[in-house]
Amino acid sequence: MFIAGRSGIAEPPVNDLWTIAGEENNLNRWKEEDTAFFSTIDATSYFFKLQQEDFTQAILTGKEPTSSGEEGRETVKLIEGMYRSQREGKPIRY
Repeated sequence: MFIAGRSGIAEPPVNDLWTIAGEENNLNRWKEEDTAFFSTIDATSYFFKLQQEDFTQAILTGKEPTSSGEEGRETVKLIEGMYRSQREGKPIRY
């Protein structure tokens, strides 16, 4: 999951935790391509704009949006859990 916020994003997210068989050697190239792309956008608004466009198209065409309301709720729950964990000084389990 990648969460774009309003506070700024210094560098692109990198998925280096796992790879697909046969793609292990692509990571450095992907990092370079993503870093180059990131320098051309305002990452604090770019991804929100994509979500808004996708949602609008879903309404206009009657198709499901790429990200459902349920998925959005889970993201909010995760962020709330981070704040609660910091406030209470313990892990939060759902």
